[in-house]
Amino acid sequence: MTSSRKGLQISQEAFDAVVKENMEDFGMDLQEALQDAIHTFKLQGADLKGIITDGSKDENPTNAPVVEIIKELQNASSGAGAITIGHVQNTLHKFHSLCKEGGINTISIAGRHGGVEASISLVRALDDRSVMNLVLEVLSVLTEDTENMGKFKGNGGLQLLMSVLKDLNKDNNTIRHACTLLSSAAKGDEVSKEQFMDLNAAEVLPKLIKECMNDGNLVIFLCNAFRALVTSDDSRVVASKAFMNARTFAENGMVEALLLASSQLQGSSSAITSICMALKSLAVNENICKSIAEQKGIDFILQVMAESIKICDKSVAKSACSFLSQIAMFSLEERVQVIQDGTSIANIWHGTFQTSARSPASY
Repeated sequence: MTSSRKGLQISQEAFDAVVKENMEDFGMDLQEALQDAIHTFKLQGADLKGIITDGSKDENPTNAPVVEIIKELQNASSGAGAITIGHVQNTLHKFHSLCKEGGINTISIAGRHGGVEASISLVRALDDRSVMNLVLEVLSVLTEDTENMGKFKGNGGLQLLMSVLKDLNKDNNTIRHACTLLSSAAKGDEVSKEQFMDLNAAEVLPKLIKECMNDGNLVIFLCNAFRALVTSDDSRVVASKAFMNARTFAENGMVEALLLASSQLQGSSSAITSICMALKSLAVNENICKSIAEQKGIDFILQVMAESIKICDKSVAKSACSFLSQIAMFSLEERVQVIQDGTSIANIWHGTFQTSARSPASY
């Protein structure tokens, strides 16, 4: 049976000290000393993730470049030396590539050597959009590691994201990367959700959806970020505030924002699917459901559902059904509308799937 106990945490210095002792006191060569140290620590139940165990710290073939790059970024953010924006951009590109190619162990090594902190400091030190976008890309990779995500949150990462999203000079890449990080940071973490709400996420996201409502891809990223904040998915808390978060978003115009975007993106099934899922997450009480209905949201979704069934777009049809089921739970008036209009849709559904049954390729 696998133990649930977390492995013993050791430092790079502790590992290096054992390797050095093996070489100096027991006459081992480097590879023997490394293998013996790895074996010894594993017997003790140590977690070697993020520890350079191949000697590259000294010989420089694989992981040492990551450490050197982090030092360069630290120097750039502190203003040490004459470092140009172009040089910083190249360094960030290398950092991103090394972490992507090296996988989780290289990512963890970067985290242990200050990669997260250096990246955040760089954005604050250099007022440059291209650098900011590259840093957000790097952070998206680094935070795939749980410990690195903790460092990101603990060093002002959430504040950085909201500052970026509020920035008038942001571009599409900035929004995309920031929303990806926001979604990851909020997922399964009630405390982070609350911090984002305290940083006015409920005002910022609806505004951005309105600004970006002609760009389906950006709307999808923004909807994902919104849903991360209104989904109760932290098993550590007894009572989530996700319901209250949804109400706060509704009070700040999220219904209007989503429906405006839906009217502009009818040709994008992926965007409409995302909007339907966001509307379902938003429809948490009768007042919000009535607001959606008053703004012709139910009419629009019924229309979308009918069209999606005609063309056998199952993803859109499923998300539309899910939203309508949600909204019908809260209000008798809306339930009647769904049932009445749903009758004609059911006939379309029946006819479509009779045809589809004769034509398997349509699936």
